[in-house]
Order: sequence, then C-alpha cells, then structure tokens
Amino acid sequence: MRKDIVGEWLQKRQGRTKSIHLFHQSPELSHVWDHGVTGRSTMFPSAVANGNASLLISNVEMTDEGEYICFIVMDGAGYRDTAVLTVVASYEQPELQQVLEQEAVSLSCVSRKGFPAALVSWIDDRGGSYSQEAITELTLTPEGLYDAHSRLKRAFSSQRRVCCIITNSPLQERKRSCVQLGAEQQEDGRTRDIYTLMVSVMFVIVLLILLYCWYCRKRTPQKSPGPTEKNRKRISSFSQLVTVRMLSLRRQGLSSLLNSCLYIYEDKEPYQNVASSRAPAPLGTQALEIQLTESITLKKEQLFEIVEDKTFWSPKDSKEVYLSRWRDERSKDFINVYVHRGDMKLYDVLQKEIKQLFEDVKLLTESYPITVLTKKNRGVEKELKYFFLNLGCRHVVSVHNYTIDDHSRSSDRDNDILDFMNICLDEGLRSTCELDPSPSSSASSLIPLINTLLSRKKSFRMDP
Repeated sequence: MRKDIVGEWLQKRQGRTKSIHLFHQSPELSHVWDHGVTGRSTMFPSAVANGNASLLISNVEMTDEGEYICFIVMDGAGYRDTAVLTVVASYEQPELQQVLEQEAVSLSCVSRKGFPAALVSWIDDRGGSYSQEAITELTLTPEGLYDAHSRLKRAFSSQRRVCCIITNSPLQERKRSCVQLGAEQQEDGRTRDIYTLMVSVMFVIVLLILLYCWYCRKRTPQKSPGPTEKNRKRISSFSQLVTVRMLSLRRQGLSSLLNSCLYIYEDKEPYQNVASSRAPAPLGTQALEIQLTESITLKKEQLFEIVEDKTFWSPKDSKEVYLSRWRDERSKDFINVYVHRGDMKLYDVLQKEIKQLFEDVKLLTESYPITVLTKKNRGVEKELKYFFLNLGCRHVVSVHNYTIDDHSRSSDRDNDILDFMNICLDEGLRSTCELDPSPSSSASSLIPLINTLLSRKKSFRMDP
C-alpha cells in the first residue's frame, strides 16, 4: 500500500458543504467527520492505492442526498471529481375516507412517508377530474419524508366511482384508492319516471333506425367485391398445383415478402414471422416451404451470399449441386421469382452474376424469373427496372413488404402483394399451356439443357 495518498469526500447540500470522510495512507487514520453519517460511510484502502477512491454509504437517509466532491492527492498530484446522489422513497398506499354531509360529500385522502413531493390528483370513472377543486398539503417529517393530505368536497348529481391518485414521478409510481359515491342518494319518483320515459323513447328511436337501415339494405343492390377481395378469392380457388420458388441475395426482403404473402392472404392478426426475417445465419438462410393453399406452395430457397470479389459464393453448395437438385424436380410446376431491393444499385460484377443466374433458370425452366423489387416506399431505381426488363423478364413488380416493425395494413400495400401472387398464378397457367403433351419428349428435351448448364465453368453457388 502506498504511503503518500490522502483522500477526502465532501457533501454539498442546500448551500452548505461539509466533510464526510477522510482517508490517509494508514488505515487507523481513516475516520468520519460528519456525525450524521458516522458509522455508515466506508472507503476501500486496498483499492485507493490503485486509484479507486469510491465511498460506500450504508442505511441511506434523506439527508444523504446532494452533490459529493472527491479530492485525492497521490504522489504530490491532486485529483478532483464529483457525483450526485438522489434519494427517493415510495409512498404508502393512500387511505381514502368519505363523510356524507347535507348537500355534499367530503373526501379525505392521506398517504405517508414518501419522497420527493408527490402529485395528488382526483378523478372519477367517467373521465371527470376534480384536482383543481381539492385542497392538498404536503408536510415534511423529521425523517425528511413527506406526508400528503388532500381533501375534496363537492356535490355529485349521480352515482360514480371517485379515486385519489398519488404519483411519485422519479419512481414512476402511481398508487390509488377509490370509493363508490351516490349509493345512499336516491332519486325521487318524478325524476326516476322521467328518466325511464327518456330511455324508453330512445330505445324506440334506435329500433326504428335499425329497421329503416335493414329495409334500405334489402332494396339496395349489393356491390361487387373490390379488387382486393377478388384477388384473394382467386388465390383460394386456384386448383392447379404450383410452387412459387423465391431466390435472392441476403437482406433483400425475401423473407419479409414470404411473410407478407401469408399475412395478406390469411387476412388476420397477428403478423407472423414464419420465414425468420432478420434471423442470423444459418436460421435466416435456410430453405423453407409454406403451404399457402392446397394447390399453392411458397418456397424460400437458400439465400445467396456475396463475397469480397462481389460474386455469389458459398462454402458448401456449388452451382452443379443446386442445378442437379432442380433437375430432379418437376420444373414446369415451379414459378421462379427473384427478389431484389428497389433502392440497391447494381455494380458490374453483380449484374453479370444475376444475368448468369437468369440464363441458367431460363435454360432449365424455359422462362426467366419474375422479378420483385422491394422497398417500394423508398423509391425504386428506374435503372433496376430497365435492367431486369432487358434481361427478358415479362414481369417486374414493386412492393412495400410488411415487416416485424411495420405491419399496419393499407389497401395499396395489400393489392401490390395480391397482384404479385396472381401474376405467379398467371405464369403457372401459361406454363401449363406450353407443356408438350408427350411426357417422354418433355423429359428427353430437358436432359440436354441440364447437361449444358452443368458443363459451364463459371462458379455460381448458394448459401446452405
């Protein structure tokens, strides 16, 4: 332990500064100067030598609140720092009493032993506030705590529940006590009769209005369903087997698009993150199939990654592997969709990679993927649409996905998602019409396409 260290703590409160604790290099010289804190303050001799001059105060009292100043002299050099101690105390549960007088009710609310000064408010179960009418007193006790006394006197014309609320803002604490008023006050016969008559008249009026509305509705021709409902009904009644296979780089909105399709089609809360949007790898990149209807399947493929040379890359899955997997599937049942952020520009290498992917899909399935540009709310780059249209895409769709943080419904967002799903169904019908009626010829014509893809030397991989 160093022998040339001296430390002192001072308390500044209500304009007065006093010494609280003094420390010297010898532990037996350490003592407390302030009698109000004597026996409750401690420093840490072994830590002071290492530069830690912390002060511990036990059994904190209200008078301990204030600004604390620390002085340390070590090897002839002086150091100074300050800290502020704020002391709060919870109020007791308020006690509420009522006294019935001739023309009014007198209410008394008391809550004790809290700090700092509380806010006392009066309300009823009908939204009424009587805080302005109340007389409130806050009394400081010898312990430095507050007792709150509040009185409210007024006449209430009908039955209601009145509450006294004690609010301690630093603790974010609200305690209340309530009382039911008016149970002992009975209306006279005439007032009660008038009230009963008014209720009866209102009931008859409401009944007549309902009957009139029902009559008008029967005579008014029913409107045809809007475009949103038509799109949803078409999806639910679609009978041809089709799988919508979605491909994308990571963080392009593919998972949110899949979640949005399920959210809008089912048309119910809550929003569900079934596609693990925002999940870290490998959970967020795993393949996933969702059965939207008996005939329609949404398939999330394993997501592509971009490496330092700006190409698609994966340590476990090569181009030959995923092309072989697709070759074993019934290609004509799949509608391929490529998802890309609408606010993300394309650099040259990435354009070549996407073009190669589209050509591979075209050779395998005889059509280019449908392109979906997400982040429609941020503005879609025109160059992106031109790029994908020039690749040969028949459809380039812009959508504003629903997400975990943003799933407030709107008709425009709903219709964009439903239009995209119906475009997929149109492509499914078109593919069926273009199928060769001879199964054997279809299979034989697909073999040279697969062999052509597998013979290409360019490396194109997907993340597992």
